[in-house]
Amino acid sequence: MTPALTSRPGATATTDHDHRDHLAAFEQIEADVRALEGSSVERREAAATGLYRHLALFAADNFVHMHTEETGNNESLWAAYDDAELLALERRLVASIPPDVLQMSLRWMMPAMNPAERDALTRALAA
Repeated sequence: MTPALTSRPGATATTDHDHRDHLAAFEQIEADVRALEGSSVERREAAATGLYRHLALFAADNFVHMHTEETGNNESLWAAYDDAELLALERRLVASIPPDVLQMSLRWMMPAMNPAERDALTRALAA
């Protein structure tokens, strides 16, 4: 269960399950990449199709997952914490991410942020 929501049993059951499924999906996608890299010319198209399908299904599932996190989970967080507590939780979470992982993650997260979020993050990183 998400540590910030341990006081609200069931609040994250769906997303916790999704996260476990995501780990299995990552393993499958990684296996598909290795299969494609090691495929013969004759098997390359089938290997690429397998990778594409697993990646497309993961992306589709992840959009649904993110909707759940951004609606239901956020509602639970807003009900359990005030703004200062949420900011402190976010800071602790970000501080727990190793710098190399954070740098790689930002490459993917920043383009998806709205301009205000991107500006706030850029200012925080500069500070």
